Amino acid sequence: MGNLDLFFYPRNIAIIGASKEKTKGGNVILNNVRKGFKGEIFPVNPKYEEIDGLRCYNISELPEGLDLAIVFVPAKAVVDSVLELTKKKIKGIIIESGGFAETGEFGQKLQNQLLEIRKHSGIRIWGPNCMGIVDMHSRHIFSFVSPIIWDFIYPGDISLIVQSGMLTASFLIDMCSSGPFSIAKACSIGNKLDVDECDLLEYLLNDPQTKVIGMYLESIKRGTKFFELVKNAQKPIVILKGGKTRQGAKAALTHTASYAGSYEVISGIFEQTNLVEVNDFKEMMNLCLGFSSMYEYNNLKNTQIGNRIAVVTFSGGAGIVSTDLFKDKSIELATLSKDTIRRIKSLSPEWMPISNPADVWPAVEKKGPSAYVQIFKEICEDDGVDFIFLHVFSRGNLRYRDFKEIKNISKRMKKPVFFWVIGERDGKHELFEICRELKLPVFQEISSAVEVMDKIVRFYQKLKTKAPAYLISEEELPTYLSLPSKKEILDEFESKLFLRSLGIPTVEEYLVSSEKDSIFCAEKMGYPVVLKGILPGLIHKTEEGLVKTNLYTQNLLKAAYLEMEKRIPDNGKILIQKQLEIGYELIAGLNRDENFGPVVMLGFGGILADILKDKIVRVAPFSLKEAYLFTYDLKNQKILEGYRKYPKIDRLEVAKIIKILGDLGQRFDKIESIDLNPLIVNSHGIFCVDATIIKKR
Repeated sequence: MGNLDLFFYPRNIAIIGASKEKTKGGNVILNNVRKGFKGEIFPVNPKYEEIDGLRCYNISELPEGLDLAIVFVPAKAVVDSVLELTKKKIKGIIIESGGFAETGEFGQKLQNQLLEIRKHSGIRIWGPNCMGIVDMHSRHIFSFVSPIIWDFIYPGDISLIVQSGMLTASFLIDMCSSGPFSIAKACSIGNKLDVDECDLLEYLLNDPQTKVIGMYLESIKRGTKFFELVKNAQKPIVILKGGKTRQGAKAALTHTASYAGSYEVISGIFEQTNLVEVNDFKEMMNLCLGFSSMYEYNNLKNTQIGNRIAVVTFSGGAGIVSTDLFKDKSIELATLSKDTIRRIKSLSPEWMPISNPADVWPAVEKKGPSAYVQIFKEICEDDGVDFIFLHVFSRGNLRYRDFKEIKNISKRMKKPVFFWVIGERDGKHELFEICRELKLPVFQEISSAVEVMDKIVRFYQKLKTKAPAYLISEEELPTYLSLPSKKEILDEFESKLFLRSLGIPTVEEYLVSSEKDSIFCAEKMGYPVVLKGILPGLIHKTEEGLVKTNLYTQNLLKAAYLEMEKRIPDNGKILIQKQLEIGYELIAGLNRDENFGPVVMLGFGGILADILKDKIVRVAPFSLKEAYLFTYDLKNQKILEGYRKYPKIDRLEVAKIIKILGDLGQRFDKIESIDLNPLIVNSHGIFCVDATIIKKR
């Protein structure tokens, strides 16, 4: 979609709607731009001859070919302003005015007019209904954010892409003024008429100043492109998805006119890529902070980080609470070596037992403040420890030199350290400033720190997870044939015939046209058998009384056949199947999401479906190795591993099935959906018992 440098690093800027009135957004934008931007500035407002010493222009008076215009006029005037700007061959426009699709039908019409201008002119448009850009490295603040932000310009390596102006305004000021956060770029994209999250994500993934990306999105505009970007991303991406619930999705429509797509599909993308999901704004920033600090240890390329954590605390109670919070997390309490315990013991009073968590306060009382750092060093050098969770009282005796020494020790030993701090306000603020400078992650709640450590460990574990290479051979996959039948709905027999040709295991079955045929086939397969009636376009046969099971004898089969024959018209078919023993049932299927394209579902079926509510959704394409790993994403792994009466699943066979479904979705645009329900798992393997393929009209 073109380079976005013209938005971040323009040579000149026109400000449409610049104002002399201090309370107006047009005045705030002008002053923010003037304070940090070194290029030419052209205020535009026909009411004034000059603003604060700068000549004021009409759009018609602007020189041709300017890089950027920031538009902040009433919505009704925006369309005319943009039309005039296109005549001046301006390259890019940020529309910060609201009053467009987020407001209803009239606003949508205005936005559609802007979209038509964009299509015919080729101009890039950012917004509307946004807060624009805050770039703390270049000091380019192209926004009507409060000028108080200038008191908290801390250039860092975290960049934000957000669909809410609040996150580049009041929230950003709150984070940087009251916490240890530093920012590279913050981008508010609003209604994303043109420039969207994919454009900015691609830009920031290549931005040397950005090492971690945080995103708040209410919708994802170009799902296929988004999936491609996040799947191949080499930087951590933390995402907060708004509109996950029905109520939230409705709110998203009124906020930025966003369609909040199927959350099941989006959550599947979180699982099959390195995206890390969070549940609120503060958690998003905390996790970005944690990932940012990890670059100090391994540049995020070393995936050998473990999950064993040592807690160094000044309070036994805080250590106990920390340990309790590790329950059901991916992190675990490290076991300190005998040598480590002996060395810490030598610094502590004789009566003090040493363990993990390590309560160091008695040692500090005995040896002074240096004991805190010394015990941290001893624990950091323990080979059984991967992370250190350090508790600090902000008015204790630790000062800058101590934090610097702690950072140097942890960096030398490649053992990340995370801080929990309590204490009086000014002391905490001083500590935050120290931690910001030293790139040390610090938190005000134990639970927040534990949540961040847990998600970072899960991130690294995911990078390390590999499917057994000896099990997987991509060459085993079939060559796809042309789609059979011109019918919109392929019936069960046609569907399974096609799927079987591709390697999906199906139940043994035959079409029969007489009672004699049915008996012959039953005796060939062995009793019991199932009899099914097939009608063109009919998917749900059981409700129509067209499925007869538990046919154990010839007499039962004869009676069932005669009854089925009466129910089936001339254009129907009768199908006889081997009735399989059932260990448990799975469901698999392919659907076509309007935003992300072909998606594959795998889950427990039958009576377990409603009880377990356990399924996964994954976006195609994916490899056979990835498909193999997806089988581990179902929650009820004990069943799949053969718990009690349940047979153990053949994961490779399941992987092949869902890989084939994903490939079919990619290969055949005409396929709308495929339903494999059920897949019966028993001691002999896995078998598709019923299937339907639906094509687009």
